This record gives sequence, structure tokens and C-alpha cells, in this order.
Amino acid sequence: MATIEFDSAIPVLPALDVEASVAFYQQKLGFALAFRYPDYAGVQRGSVQIHLWRCEDPEIPKMTSCRINLRGVESLYEEIRSQGAVHPNGPLADKPWGFREFTALDLCGNAIVFAEPNEPSA
Repeated sequence: MATIEFDSAIPVLPALDVEASVAFYQQKLGFALAFRYPDYAGVQRGSVQIHLWRCEDPEIPKMTSCRINLRGVESLYEEIRSQGAVHPNGPLADKPWGFREFTALDLCGNAIVFAEPNEPSA
């Protein structure tokens, strides 16, 4: 039997206004436009893409989140904090599950957790 290896995942988040959401991800979170269709778009930063789909129900984004693991979480936290996009309840902190992480909140209420594994103790 062949070994199965996952390569990557692309979160697909609801957006009440795709154009405004793309602008938010560019201006506040440092992503670049990857592609754009009328009701669907993708933004990218490094090797990470987030897709945004047009959603009419404002409650759906408030219940949606994704997680992005990376290196350099402290620098990213300072960058995103200066843009006012850190979730009020999501400041940078060490978590008991072994990650240093924070949560950003997008224009529609989607939560994006940015996390870096803690270095193992010696």
C-alpha cells in the first residue's frame, strides 16, 4: 500500500464582501491577491493561500476560523497588532498544547490563528 502524505491545505472562508475582504487581507494582514472572480478570490502570503467566498449570512463568518502554522510568530504579531487586527481575546501567548500563537480577526469576523511550535525544553 502506498504511503499517503498531505502536501498543503487552503482554508476557504466566508466573506460578506469579497472585494472589501481582499483589501483587508492585503492592507491589514500582508497578503497579496492571488486571483479574483466576482464571488470568489484568493489571497496569498508566502506559501499560504486563503480563499474567500461570497456569503450572505453575517453569522457564518463569526463562527468560522482557520489555523496557520509558521515561523516568526512574534514578528507577525507585532505587524498585525500595529494594524489593529488582533482579536480582543487572542493576544500572543504560549499555549499548553505546545504553540506560541495569537488570533487575528478579519473584516467579517473570521478568526485566523497564527501559531509557531514552542522550542522543546532542554
